Amino acid sequence: RRVLAQQLADQPLFDSPQMVKDYLALHLRPLAHEAFAVLFVDTRHRLLQLEVMFRGTLAHTSVHPREIVKRALALNAAAVVLAHNHPSGAAEPSRADELLTQTVRAALQLVDVRVLDHLIVGNGAVLSFAVKLAGYLVPESVMAGERTQRVTTLLPVALLAALVVVQTVTG
Repeated sequence: RRVLAQQLADQPLFDSPQMVKDYLALHLRPLAHEAFAVLFVDTRHRLLQLEVMFRGTLAHTSVHPREIVKRALALNAAAVVLAHNHPSGAAEPSRADELLTQTVRAALQLVDVRVLDHLIVGNGAVLSFAVKLAGYLVPESVMAGERTQRVTTLLPVALLAALVVVQTVTG
């Protein structure tokens, strides 16, 4: 655990979706209560801050989107990765998880902060909303902040449908 933490601390940016999953699993998997965390990143997907913003019970956490927006603005974050754990071990999203993701995404969109993904950390797996609901993996170059591609939307616009739009940046 210490070795992974040190490797992640030495890494200036998240250059793959797997690195993000490993980092969040390291912090959220050991918790016996449900916790909702936000990984705040800059425009190059370098970690600004990981904060466990809301703490709950064994099976529920109350999340306040307004507080996430306030913190994103305070940190001058360009994007966020939402995450929470399921102490039960099952890494499957509930309908409430899907609705919460949409609500937080809409709130952050108003202040030009992108939601890159929402991850659920279970005992043996980390589920990605972007992968589960879109049906395909996000290109690793997106997480690396490659200049030739930019994600404009990763999370669902409709409840059970997601649209991943990758645009070529010119210039």
